[in-house]
Amino acid sequence: MKNEIMLAGGAISIIGKCNLACKTCYSNSSPTVREEYSFSELQQMLDAFVMYGIRHVFLGGGEPLLHSSLADTFAYAKSIGMSASVSTNGHLLTKKVLEQFANVGLSHDLSVSLDGPDEKTNTFLRGKNTFLPTLRGMYELMEFGKIVWGVNFVSAKPNLGKALATVEIAHRLGASYFNLIKFTPFGRGAKYQSTLQISYSEFHRERDSIASVFPQIGIFYGDIYLYDLAGVSKYGVESYFNAAKYKGVPSGISIEAGGNVELTPAKVFLGNCREENI
Repeated sequence: MKNEIMLAGGAISIIGKCNLACKTCYSNSSPTVREEYSFSELQQMLDAFVMYGIRHVFLGGGEPLLHSSLADTFAYAKSIGMSASVSTNGHLLTKKVLEQFANVGLSHDLSVSLDGPDEKTNTFLRGKNTFLPTLRGMYELMEFGKIVWGVNFVSAKPNLGKALATVEIAHRLGASYFNLIKFTPFGRGAKYQSTLQISYSEFHRERDSIASVFPQIGIFYGDIYLYDLAGVSKYGVESYFNAAKYKGVPSGISIEAGGNVELTPAKVFLGNCREENI
């Protein structure tokens, strides 16, 4: 008898272009990549997600904020009964952008990628002049105050032992949650495996350093740990890590789906278990 696969969430790489070219990137996004989905194509994909019973979508890239229809995509997802989340490097976050998102119903599940607590670490992993623009974006979120947001931290050799210091920066700037993610050698990351790869024991030491200060509120596939920085009550019932559980699969998105992630050029992932053409 065949095992039933339940699809808990969907992920779409809506654009390949990014203003950065990080070593830890699970795709090969960069300023030179031009591929992206049109708004009409994104609508068709979201309709298909609903057909599969998916009620949450992760909109990734590239840098999703470079897509001119990102806010419209959020609005459309909400109109068909879906919630959505997005991860950004934070460089393009302004009050105007955040007001646009809030106006289309984005109230939580916006994550900012920060891979270290200092300029030197971030320069090595994410390129020159990447640290302060990310902090500036986080400050804009704190000042705006209408969107519950968090930080994604990819744990690798160059930032090993720096997760807790990064958490403390995130906490001071108003982040509500912190995702500790083990580096996986996919996309551009595959080129830097020997430089970046860490062991599970090293990763778990990072996990324990955070858990000694902030409560852990979720585990996704053993390679993504989630910590509560501001109180679970702030998240809201639609939050992707606090949503109703699906049979056999925790809700949420694993960028390690199937052990193979190539989200650039643009691809669609249905659920945590498989990739499927639409």
